[in-house]
Amino acid sequence: MEGWITLSRLKKMTKFLDYFCGNIEPMHRNIYFFYENGLKIYATDGCAKVMINFSREFLPFSGTAIVPIRYLKGLLRGTPKQSDDIIKIIINKEKMEFELENMTMNIDINRKEQNIELNKKFKVLSEGPLKEFIKALDFVSISANEGDNISIFSRNNKLYFSYSCNYYQLISSSFKTKSDFSFQIPYTTSRHLVKALSNFKDVNMNLGIKNNNLIFYIPGIFLNICYQSIEKPYNGLIKEHYIEKIIIETDEIKKALNKLYVAFSNNIAFLILNPQTSFIYKDENNSRISWKLPISTKNQYLVSIHIKKMRSILTRMNKKITLYLGKNEIVFVNKNFKSRFKVLEFKKL
Repeated sequence: MEGWITLSRLKKMTKFLDYFCGNIEPMHRNIYFFYENGLKIYATDGCAKVMINFSREFLPFSGTAIVPIRYLKGLLRGTPKQSDDIIKIIINKEKMEFELENMTMNIDINRKEQNIELNKKFKVLSEGPLKEFIKALDFVSISANEGDNISIFSRNNKLYFSYSCNYYQLISSSFKTKSDFSFQIPYTTSRHLVKALSNFKDVNMNLGIKNNNLIFYIPGIFLNICYQSIEKPYNGLIKEHYIEKIIIETDEIKKALNKLYVAFSNNIAFLILNPQTSFIYKDENNSRISWKLPISTKNQYLVSIHIKKMRSILTRMNKKITLYLGKNEIVFVNKNFKSRFKVLEFKKL
């Protein structure tokens, strides 16, 4: 039995699965080809699972062809990014064969039953542009670490994402929801989703929950993601009565962070805001550096920041943002994105 697929589609799917499976666990960097009303692809990163409608140009066959992602990357290496060239795929009882130019790749078909199960029937709890969902998830997860969790929850019929650590909290919001829920997904899976799904443009998604899985559906693709149920995270980023509100531009802050990131091995620095001269200050190994900022406040605030994390956060916000200042926290606000930092020292002037 023979079928065909364009080179550009195989490249797009391979790139998607390369990001989706990640690089942490080599055992998860495999693609499973099998038949279920057409040729389908299955992959997992250990928490998230995906099933893709690959091609209908095949007759039914039994078994599963397990192809390491690196094999497909090798097959496709050096080929044009956009091409209508055809890759011939031949499937018989024992092998799956890919033919491209002068190269042939044969993969044995495994007759053992594989554990390929995904929930594909679910009640839609939220729906909207995939791009909006990914931008919100990217903002809260970019500064997290391996072993952390990202919270996803709804409140007042709106979808929220949040991440908290010792001295700061991030929150973003997305489209509307039809009911309340709250759970956490692993940081590593959230980053796999952001990287894999960022290339899909102008696509709507459906979101639901079934059998302890968060379920995504975009045309041709089902995703199931493991999660832990939690109480709704605190999201009152501007709940405290702030005593100042100013509009700032972030260009100078980002310039300072870029230089400090290159110059120092330790990422901890301090943001000092006051009426005369606001600045970012860094002290390490008997060396000190400060960068003046065009920001003026009525009172004095001392805030601890992580250079790399702060740089990643501000890069995802607009050039001009609103800064709310209180005795215990300062909050950077840009439409649906908010970042809250603890104030270490406050002095009323």
